[in-house]
Amino acid sequence: MRGKRVLVVDDNPRILDEVSRMLEEEGCEVHTSDQPASVVEQAKKVKPDVILLDVVMPKMDGYDVFEKIREEPSISGIPVVLMTAKAISLHMPAIYLQELAGLINKPFSKQQLIHGLRVAIQKKGRDPAAPPAGGR
Repeated sequence: MRGKRVLVVDDNPRILDEVSRMLEEEGCEVHTSDQPASVVEQAKKVKPDVILLDVVMPKMDGYDVFEKIREEPSISGIPVVLMTAKAISLHMPAIYLQELAGLINKPFSKQQLIHGLRVAIQKKGRDPAAPPAGGR
């Protein structure tokens, strides 16, 4: 994960600090937001390799944010991983399951977090270590 840019969105400062620490220990460049309404603009500026997005937030939940990301052409290809303490399959619109790059249930270990983000980046083909499409 060294050198990967991650945008972490959560309304809980403790979660932001903990996740940031875990990712920085792995060599990631971490950007955080506790303001769901500003995520689209922040993602345009930061150009993250992956967005880690909490589901349950006040005013605008993670599903709303995910929808806004999908609607913005300049960032719609960025993999989004949802994290939540709720039972995702019971609350998530089915279409999101196809479009999300991953799901992480809280609480999670550092290993689960890193693995989930790696898989998401590889799934979306945004891993610069991967050989170019059609190349040798």
